[in-house]
Amino acid sequence: MAVHQYHPTDLHLPEPNPLYLRYQQIQAESACAPHSHPWGQLSLISLGVMEIVLDQHRLVAPADYLIWVPAGLEHASYNQQALDYTSIYVNHALAAKLPAEPRLLEMTPLIRTMLADFCERKLGHMQDEWDVCQAELLVEKLTRTRCQESYLPMSQDKLLAPMLAALHCDPADPRTLAQWAEQLHSTERTLARR
Repeated sequence: MAVHQYHPTDLHLPEPNPLYLRYQQIQAESACAPHSHPWGQLSLISLGVMEIVLDQHRLVAPADYLIWVPAGLEHASYNQQALDYTSIYVNHALAAKLPAEPRLLEMTPLIRTMLADFCERKLGHMQDEWDVCQAELLVEKLTRTRCQESYLPMSQDKLLAPMLAALHCDPADPRTLAQWAEQLHSTERTLARR
């Protein structure tokens, strides 16, 4: 039987009603050790890229996407640059409407505006009936937004596939196009065209 290592800040929180937002300033080059949450979690960043690692799966997302991790899944995170971070816990009833697997959810202008309203007010738990309605609408909008497994592109092309797979495993890989072309026995021009 797996033992869940819940994030310490979750241990004394009541269940989200239906959302709970927690705000942090994250320093550059910071990592969060493997942990899980008793509720589904949406991760919102202000800029840059956030990386979440679950077993052998890696979700890498820019600020245009929310990262969804269902309840109880152990994950770790990494950020290269300082940023504002909002963790949004989703109660079990609403979480059941979101994907069963970790995914990236695109933030449409309406989703971004709804989240901005919560964040500007530094709302934690929902304060009144209007907040609850807005939270429920937010999740309904998230069920209809573009959902993808990874932000990084993939390809079946025999030249691009190994390069993209390597970048997926290590997004900070510093190799230039010329170095990739040499390694893949191709030319820069051919790789650039593809």
